[in-house]
Amino acid sequence: MFRAQFALNALGFFAAFPSRPWTWRLLAAAVIITMAASHGPLYAQQATASGILADGNAVVTGFSGAQPPTLIAPQVDPADQTFVDLNGAALRVIDLQAPGAPPRAQLLQAAKPFAVTAGQIGQVFGVALDNAAPPNIYVAATSAYGLPIVAPSPSGDGSMVRAKHGAPGASFMPGVFGPNALQGGPGSIWRIDGATGEARLFANVMLDGAPNSGAALGGLAFDAASNSLFVADRGTGMVHRFDMTGADSSHYDHGAQGRPRASLSAVPFDSTKRLDITNAQFRTEDPATWGYAPPERRVFGVAVHAGRLYYAVAEQLQIWSVGLAPDGAFAADARIEVTLPPGAGASEISKIIFDDQERMVLAERAAPTGAYDFSALAQPGVGRVLRYAPATSATGAGAWQSAPDEYAIGFAGKMQNANGGVAVGYGYDAAGKYDRNSCGGFLWSTGEQLRVAADPELAARLNKTGATVVNGLQGDAVDLVRPANAPPLASYFVDYDDRLDVANVRGALGDVAIWRVCAPSLGK
Repeated sequence: MFRAQFALNALGFFAAFPSRPWTWRLLAAAVIITMAASHGPLYAQQATASGILADGNAVVTGFSGAQPPTLIAPQVDPADQTFVDLNGAALRVIDLQAPGAPPRAQLLQAAKPFAVTAGQIGQVFGVALDNAAPPNIYVAATSAYGLPIVAPSPSGDGSMVRAKHGAPGASFMPGVFGPNALQGGPGSIWRIDGATGEARLFANVMLDGAPNSGAALGGLAFDAASNSLFVADRGTGMVHRFDMTGADSSHYDHGAQGRPRASLSAVPFDSTKRLDITNAQFRTEDPATWGYAPPERRVFGVAVHAGRLYYAVAEQLQIWSVGLAPDGAFAADARIEVTLPPGAGASEISKIIFDDQERMVLAERAAPTGAYDFSALAQPGVGRVLRYAPATSATGAGAWQSAPDEYAIGFAGKMQNANGGVAVGYGYDAAGKYDRNSCGGFLWSTGEQLRVAADPELAARLNKTGATVVNGLQGDAVDLVRPANAPPLASYFVDYDDRLDVANVRGALGDVAIWRVCAPSLGK
């Protein structure tokens, strides 16, 4: 089914751009030929007999990349003919089991045994694993990498061209969201079967029958206790709870239900503020026009811990929580957990996890830019990874240390080069192999330009152990918070797509989840 569907996607893309240069036609033909020659669904690599995800391996999301034109006419902006790469990986499995040496800031040549393309699921950010063995993978549609659109050509020849403003007949560029033929869209959650690797639509997030209009989704969290999947809707500000059949069981409204619990005025959902990409007020390079919920009710990261749903609110970078009933239903006891110190720029907390010592770890993602050329997708030097240890409270309610610990991520600037994903994995022995007795010994964060250093001596040192332009993962012993490991010379680094020459890329990485058989809560 997916082989045929991808071929249809390629044909649709070809038909949508009849005026593209002959190189685009060759690209579409090559895709179709590749599909016809394959022996199963389109995956970058096939699932093994034991499934697509081994114990300890990571699932990482990221921007699939873009395809610039091979030939360009004089005085034509190449970006006008640059489109999302349908064959690029929107998700990869990365093998972290045996680096082969202790962490010394080296670039690892990690195997990447499985991938799913943008042609299958569109662009995704949030990722969660369920409690199957091997686990199934859930990913959520995102606008974090931008909302490029196409519109009818002014020439009237029936072709579709890139557009910077909303226009009649406009649609999201192919590959931004999942295939229309599979009912993919900005509210889609996709399920990748852990045994076979088959990617299919799990659910489309809707509110009162209305689909997500384009702001798409935030984080995902699986709750083993209630067998539920929680997801944040970036357009409405709601957090939805799905059962494992894909049915929407209920939703939680922070603006109306959470804020009053802290004596804050309610900020109700406004159904008139829907994104309309056919309206000229929409601008692909202005995220303020993308239909996001107001910051007072906009949620990104979500996590389930100790019978509560933790969620990140954009306003003041706050983490809140609300109780969950045994069946996953929302309680009426929302509370503020922490308010983060301001960062270096506009951002949100896109991922919340808890390590095996009950500490809360938060990954920050810089605000999107809407870069027309698909390069700097988020502001650089803004992303932090912070940690809060639990503290005692006179009331018995949740309490945390007053100021967070911080991990140094990357070498550039203030070592705040995170892209918003974080997960706990196994520790390593002296030979650089997984230590199964150290279940939560390592922390892996997504980030950009991770081995780029301004200091000439440090740059020369890093150059000796691999390329420095690394957009992917950084791994650190879980207790190495600043001032330890700053700069991160006791870390591992892994590139997402092994493209080690793209020095202008920013914000191209997404989330990460790691399957740990020993973990108290899988998918951390």
